Amino acid sequence: MTNAVTGLAAAGATRSFQPQSSPALAPDAAGKAAGRRALDALEAVEHPSDPQMAAEIISRHLDPYTRDTTLPLHVVGFLDRRWRSVLTRACVEEGDQGSRWRWALDTTEMLCWSVQPKRDQAAKQRLFALLPELLQRLHAGLETLSMHRVEEDAFFSELSKLHVAAFLLRKMFSSGERLHFGARYQALNWRFEYWHDKVRDSRVIPSLVSGSGLVFGARHKGKGIFALQPPTPTDPARIVWEFDTAAPDCSTPCFYQGRLYVLDGIRHGKVVTCLDPKTGRQFWQGTIGGRGPWRASLTAADGKLYCINETGEIVVLRAGDERFEILFETKIDEPRIQSSIAIANGRLYIRTAENLYCIMKD
Repeated sequence: MTNAVTGLAAAGATRSFQPQSSPALAPDAAGKAAGRRALDALEAVEHPSDPQMAAEIISRHLDPYTRDTTLPLHVVGFLDRRWRSVLTRACVEEGDQGSRWRWALDTTEMLCWSVQPKRDQAAKQRLFALLPELLQRLHAGLETLSMHRVEEDAFFSELSKLHVAAFLLRKMFSSGERLHFGARYQALNWRFEYWHDKVRDSRVIPSLVSGSGLVFGARHKGKGIFALQPPTPTDPARIVWEFDTAAPDCSTPCFYQGRLYVLDGIRHGKVVTCLDPKTGRQFWQGTIGGRGPWRASLTAADGKLYCINETGEIVVLRAGDERFEILFETKIDEPRIQSSIAIANGRLYIRTAENLYCIMKD
């Protein structure tokens, strides 16, 4: 900060002594003008009313936390989307030397420490002692943002689970992370970061599926799907192939009889693609059309694929890698259908906004 102020003050002093067409300032007046500029520069640095300057200061302090891969994504998302606004307001109104800024930054550090596993009794006792003050600070900060009550309740509910996990030395699953858990104690076996860039106001809706020894996942908002080779004792986890065209936004890919089926029901003409799960090679791709978006996931049975869209249109496709073929089409006159068709015991179950239908052969 001292170098910045000195540079700004020196620049201001130099400009004050350059030749002017107007009468020159008296030496005392010129010195006072230069001093005033230096004080103004100091105030600008300590109280950054410029949002860009405040953003740079905040990023310098907050980014190390939001890039920390040991923190649950629930906390990282909260810091980036919500607590950043608390820091911004404190920085703009009081500067990065003010008491409100220090309070908000200390709260950031307290929150991040609180969700880390506590490995000894002293750390656990400190966590118990810290929680009342931490929760009070978080509530006080969020009051300045007019955060929606439902969102706030969801955040604190998830945070309480993370604190329990920290006390029990467990890693908790956090929305957006791809984690594999041991079956008995939910201990973290491995973690793979499949998206490195910071993404705001986004979400991942499709679930993971597995088959042929691989794990298949989708990126946010149709940014593609990928096949992940899980780690072995000698090799780390890695992405073996990616499919970036006609990828789903909402629909979970369907692994069935050794093939992977992907539904892009919103863009690219609303298409279904059949892929080789081991290599990502495309066998076929076909358009299913329809008036409404296809957000429900594909389901499969009896050598067939079943699709349903929001306007109640149903399409049945032939499964297999030979060709794209529509076997049957029908429609239910109930709009806003977003549930996938469920299959069990030779029956199809279709849930609409008002009814549940069970369909079976005669």
